[in-house]
Amino acid sequence: MEEDRRLIKDIMKDRGFKLSSKTEFSEFEQLLKDNVKSAKIDSENIKACFDSLMTKVEAKEKSRSKDERKMRKAAESAFTLMLRSLGRSVLPDSTWDEVRPQIEDQSPFKQVGSEEERVQLFEQYVQALQEACGHHHHGHSKKKRKKEKKGRKKARLGSVA
Repeated sequence: MEEDRRLIKDIMKDRGFKLSSKTEFSEFEQLLKDNVKSAKIDSENIKACFDSLMTKVEAKEKSRSKDERKMRKAAESAFTLMLRSLGRSVLPDSTWDEVRPQIEDQSPFKQVGSEEERVQLFEQYVQALQEACGHHHHGHSKKKRKKEKKGRKKARLGSVA
């Protein structure tokens, strides 16, 4: 069995064949059938070797996936800490467009994979600020609302004249 396993690995190496979790047994079997060296390998050993190799491949992919999740979680945590470190620069009614320029050159910003994820993390952070504050914040300050109201009033008066 061990000799067959070494032979199979040699054939795979010679052909540049890499297993992935999506590799079908029929592909693996065909690779070996096309090689003269494999003629003396028992079909049961071929199947056993395939199963063994697939178990290792799946374990590696699972481990890689787990590592990626850990890295993503660490990046998200660093991003949130970065927002927290800004202190009063990020308020419950702050917008992404206001805060982004302050953080876009920092490492935690760059570690987060996509803009969509950054926005989502920012919105979660602002939501937490709003909840911690104990009352609801509107998207606009009183000053902004007053200015907008004045602008609408002016527009109405301008369209009447």
